[in-house]
Amino acid sequence: MAGQVRREVLAHADRPDARTSAAEARTQEGIALQTSMMAGLISQQIANEPDASFEDGRFIRLLPTVLEMFYQHYSPTRGNS
Repeated sequence: MAGQVRREVLAHADRPDARTSAAEARTQEGIALQTSMMAGLISQQIANEPDASFEDGRFIRLLPTVLEMFYQHYSPTRGNS
């Protein structure tokens, strides 16, 4: 599971909009938010379905969605339509 989590995080980090907004996401708020989201998903998964795979786990399979929400929030074009 850890390998799949790492691949998902790296895949999202390679997006151009993620790199552009990296400075903003590195603020104390951004760091606290991302670590809280990741810890929450992992804690829920381990507590409720410790043997489930990344694809089948009720909580950890939400990682791509959570990362997308994080990057959308810190997107450099957020609020611009």
